[in-house]
Amino acid sequence: MYRTVFYAVVFAYLVILFSCAPIESKISETSQNIAPPKILEFKVLESRQVEFVFSKKIHASSVSFEISPTLGDIYSEVNGESVVIKSSEEQTPGTEYFIKGRVRDKHGNTLSFSTKFYGFNPRVPGILINEFTTTNSANHPEKIELFITADGNMAGVVYYAGCGCRNDQELIFPPVEVFRGEYIVIHTRPQGIPEEINETGAKDESGGLGATPHARDFWVRGGRGLSTNNGAITIFSSPGGNLLNAVIYSNRTSSSDERYRGFGSTNMLHRAECIAEMGGWLFEGEQIRPEDCIDPTLATATRSMNRNSNSDNTNTKHDWHIVPTSGHTFGRVNSDRVHNP
Repeated sequence: MYRTVFYAVVFAYLVILFSCAPIESKISETSQNIAPPKILEFKVLESRQVEFVFSKKIHASSVSFEISPTLGDIYSEVNGESVVIKSSEEQTPGTEYFIKGRVRDKHGNTLSFSTKFYGFNPRVPGILINEFTTTNSANHPEKIELFITADGNMAGVVYYAGCGCRNDQELIFPPVEVFRGEYIVIHTRPQGIPEEINETGAKDESGGLGATPHARDFWVRGGRGLSTNNGAITIFSSPGGNLLNAVIYSNRTSSSDERYRGFGSTNMLHRAECIAEMGGWLFEGEQIRPEDCIDPTLATATRSMNRNSNSDNTNTKHDWHIVPTSGHTFGRVNSDRVHNP
């Protein structure tokens, strides 16, 4: 009798043991089958095409899209997880569009979504971040100077205090033709007065603190300035587009803290790593460190951080120096003078 009970118990245990793995596998597979697709990537390919990349293969017959303002007839090409939306009319560079879509995977799970994008710009100019201040004073709010290295149109070009995925402020430029050798000054802490005009026409239209007579002035509406000692500035061809130029600055060190490799916060570490991974900032070790960045310690509201007068660019801290007091040159050729404390 005892032997019979023993074998029964062992048999029950083996049934449970060998049935566990398939059950877990089936549960996992079922959860995958009932989850809707997710958008992994969205990009503007060219003036008549945009692309979505999803987490799951999309059923071709289930796809529907609408674009506003209209771009004429639209149709889609589905290739596994990729869906390319094509239009009969070209996008207007820098124009804000809204796209609504609905897709379904092979299991019938549906995703409805909407997002915005900016019209493809085939003539993005060459742009360098050329000079900036991160300290605010009564008469000298924080500013950023851009230097145009190649002709083009600014339509849809975007400035971030941070990077595309994590930032504190942004400015998306309207259509305006710019030419090699021109300067653009971004005012990151405006007063919100009518005189602060974005200069798409004449370069002397704008008033306000720090307005420049020979450069194009643009104002970040509602902007509250820049992080004084620990931050990043980036220029992209468009929201979600290509990184054109970046700078990272920090007065911290690798030993400032252990949790964030010295950068002080998850946000700042993420921004530095993101820019470095895109090739926007070069570093010396295996990982980017605060020591690889521009040190703003001696900078003030009038001691700006500058490239040299030739605006040389190697995407490193070695391109930069701090000018003497009142040595800032926004809207003009940079000064080669160096602050000596």
